Amino acid sequence: MKKFETEVLVYLNQVKSFLEKNEQARDYFIQGVTVDEFYEQVKIFSQQNLEKNGQPELSVEQFEEIRKPKIKKEPQTFIYTEFGGYSLN
Repeated sequence: MKKFETEVLVYLNQVKSFLEKNEQARDYFIQGVTVDEFYEQVKIFSQQNLEKNGQPELSVEQFEEIRKPKIKKEPQTFIYTEFGGYSLN
């Protein structure tokens, strides 16, 4: 398990506190991921920011990146051409 800096954990608690008090923000940001996944991503981005520029705060773009649902691509098993479909198995 990765150890996070104190500044990151303090920032994470601030984000948690804000989202607990603001239902609209919570509903907006925590969708497409579980609550645990959301906070884990906040920790990861926060740690990276702290290492890069000395500040753990996330940008709006980083929050949006976490918020976006992750699209899982299924392996393609057939291809279709003008000659018909072909199995890739």
